Amino acid sequence: MTAVERITFRAGMEGAPVGFDLVAGCGRPEEGEVWMTGPQAQLRVPSPQRPAYLVLGLRAPAAPVRRGLTVTSGDRVLGRFTLTGPTTRAIRLPSDLSATPDGLTLTFLADDGPINLRFAALQPDHPDAPARPADHDASDRGLMLRFESLGENCEFGLVQRAYDAEPLGLMRFASTELRRLLLALDGGFAGIGAPEALKVEVSNGEYMVSDLVYGLHYHAWVLAKDMEAAELHAREVRRVPFLARKLTEDLTAAQKIFVRSSRGIETEEEAYALVPSLRRWGPNELLFVLQADAGHPPGTVERRAPGFLVGYVERFAPGENAHDFLAPQWLAICRAAVALV
Repeated sequence: MTAVERITFRAGMEGAPVGFDLVAGCGRPEEGEVWMTGPQAQLRVPSPQRPAYLVLGLRAPAAPVRRGLTVTSGDRVLGRFTLTGPTTRAIRLPSDLSATPDGLTLTFLADDGPINLRFAALQPDHPDAPARPADHDASDRGLMLRFESLGENCEFGLVQRAYDAEPLGLMRFASTELRRLLLALDGGFAGIGAPEALKVEVSNGEYMVSDLVYGLHYHAWVLAKDMEAAELHAREVRRVPFLARKLTEDLTAAQKIFVRSSRGIETEEEAYALVPSLRRWGPNELLFVLQADAGHPPGTVERRAPGFLVGYVERFAPGENAHDFLAPQWLAICRAAVALV
């Protein structure tokens, strides 16, 4: 396959020239940007000397039109994004994908029309985690209070409860899709908590609340027999914007480690897209928790990139019993994460 054009620039931390081969579906590069000429484009990345992290800046058209973009390598999905305006998304190229002699071919598939893409590269260097106070409470409860959940499910919020930690958190007991969480982080949670955006329903006698702006779905921890729906709705209209402001303050302070877990719903590559969105607010750390395997024992944590930790638990709580979680393993993960940062 012959490249139609090569785009070369200097990489972020180490300054080494990096060249991308524009294989198909791209126009000529202009000042580091290149347009997709159709709904699909291909880019070939040469194999790096050591594992590299490729940061892709994805620019949507000026008009606020929703665009979906999927990035793949072969049959492996590296990222799925929903773009609603000028934004930046990041895709981490795992070392097992980037170690082939001929490099790596990426395919960009847009749902509806071409998207303007800006490419940049980031070589990992020493982690640049923020300095954190050394006088934290050394108890298990104190440890758990150093973390804040970013949803997917309520398991980590219940783990914190098991160690008597009850922090206020917008997403502590909430679930939402990754793509909508990215939009919320990039948009500063604008519009969340508006009266028309909150929907109250009853499930198994308990109130559940849904945010229609960013797709949060969470427990109200109130039984329907104990409160009228209108009263609960009014409470959440006051409560949700307050919790959103608190979350943005925590993001700016960058003194907590943010946690998201995946029961097979999100891959490590997809979750990495959260890192640049979190670090726009401050030098934040993301702990992404996966199910353990032969190469990654339960309770362990590894640093994958600046701002990105991956931890492993033997299993997650089953959907039918959210309280059946492995608290000691979660505690070990949190201890290991704090040791790394």
